[in-house]
Amino acid sequence: MDISLLSLNVYLAVIPTVILLIYVYQKDIVEKEPLRLLMILFFLGVLIAIPVMYLEQSVLSFTGITVVNYFDSFALSFLIISLIEEGYKYIILLISSWKNRNFNHRYDAIVYSVFLSLGFATIENILYVVRNNYVVALYRAIVSVPAHAFYAVGCGYFLGLAKEASIKKDTKKKVLFLFLAFLIPWILHGVFDFLLLTENSILLGVFFSFVTFLYILSYLQIKKTYNGKIFKR
Repeated sequence: MDISLLSLNVYLAVIPTVILLIYVYQKDIVEKEPLRLLMILFFLGVLIAIPVMYLEQSVLSFTGITVVNYFDSFALSFLIISLIEEGYKYIILLISSWKNRNFNHRYDAIVYSVFLSLGFATIENILYVVRNNYVVALYRAIVSVPAHAFYAVGCGYFLGLAKEASIKKDTKKKVLFLFLAFLIPWILHGVFDFLLLTENSILLGVFFSFVTFLYILSYLQIKKTYNGKIFKR
């Protein structure tokens, strides 16, 4: 591949991450999160990309799944890709942020989740675009990278509610919201991949409607969360 074209593809791979991170960060108007913490979360997302991709390939090799029918598309989407990627991100997010003293607002969880998720998405995107052309790079910049941010917003939205419930000593709500913080991004990611992998013309139409839905849902979740009150311990 020509060096200038490669540079363009890498630029297209990185620029959506930068735009999304700036948008999410500037919405944190109540109390900005420490940049050091956010950079740590971002690079944790980068680091987990390696074991995640290795595990996905290992499971694929073991199961022998190939996308030849709807069942395989479903298994690959929900039980391998979405389960492994969202599971890894969720566990690392909990470990790295739940007990952090800076986590004192519902929107904080969205910021943490998006930074970690986009660290992962950036590496994944770079690996895709260096092997393909600028059309793929542009498509992923508009659709695939934002999708990872959308899953992260869903995770952070419910993780923030779980933290608030924990502060209020409401164990039932805490457990419910912690469960939803994983379940929602897992479902959204699974549906996204399934609709794409089927290569059915009708489902591809549904796919682009679903992407629009993700944009709207994430916008509403951010709007509902970013200007709330700090938790009272």
